[in-house]
Amino acid sequence: QTLVFVAVSGVVSKVISLPFELFSTFVVEEKHGFNKTTAGTFVKDALISTALSVLIGFPVIALLWLVIDRSGPLLWLYFFSFSSSLSIFLAVIYPTVIAPLFNKFTPLDQDPKTAGLMQPIEELASKVGFPLGKIFVVDGSRRSAHSNAYLYGFFGAKRVVLYDSLIEQAKGKDDQILAVLGHEFGHWKLGHVWKGIALSLLQMLGMSYLYGLTAGNIELFRSFGYIASSPGANPTPHIIGLMLFSDLFTPVDHVLSLVMNFVSRKHEYEADSFAKTLGYEQQLADALVTMQIANLSNMCPDWLYSAYHHSH
Repeated sequence: QTLVFVAVSGVVSKVISLPFELFSTFVVEEKHGFNKTTAGTFVKDALISTALSVLIGFPVIALLWLVIDRSGPLLWLYFFSFSSSLSIFLAVIYPTVIAPLFNKFTPLDQDPKTAGLMQPIEELASKVGFPLGKIFVVDGSRRSAHSNAYLYGFFGAKRVVLYDSLIEQAKGKDDQILAVLGHEFGHWKLGHVWKGIALSLLQMLGMSYLYGLTAGNIELFRSFGYIASSPGANPTPHIIGLMLFSDLFTPVDHVLSLVMNFVSRKHEYEADSFAKTLGYEQQLADALVTMQIANLSNMCPDWLYSAYHHSH
């Protein structure tokens, strides 16, 4: 019953959100020159996402139901252990298992147009002590003109991913790409990834504790109109309780997101400063301005709006 309920809820949610996704992609993004997604790519992405939801989501929901059902008074602890383990597991497998289902990742040195970047990036990584494994170019421009670069890998050799749109924007200005990577290496060098994980786990721990206090509260269910339809029915069904808690937690989550964004922006400034110490002060400034202009970002946002909405 739980899986059927989740499946039906997912279908209804998708039907409601689909027109907005289509409008965002093919009207708003298209209007501003960002959209590169074709109808075929959109449908393919939707099918892959649906398949992943079934293959990963259903087993996760089933396991979560068992955790909630069997945990007893220590529900909050088991719920935290399950949720945190799942989050870390998905973070580990996403770059190498899930992301390639949507995009093509090409080794940097296999493309004659980008092979010249290989040595400078390797030298920069060696300079800061970054355990560089492989460098990839992702075909982000197949869907959008937005640009980005990121690092991934928890243990051992790590990988660098450059968006092809970033390379195109910085065409003939390799020092700007190195400046952006200097910024990303700064996140690694200063331990921002681990600090972010620690903060997220702390937030999840607090949320799990609060959920443990409300999970079996029959008055909570009654206040939202959920009443057992028969004498033998569970008056506090687990998934419904989780959904109700999620709604109740939303205001708290908004406050926490304000704090998380503050920490994230602090880390961004620190990474900028790290790139500056590598000698890329002007190059980073030029690269950021180029990306802001190319992405049509607001360079002078209202400070209150920025404080709440912007993590960078």
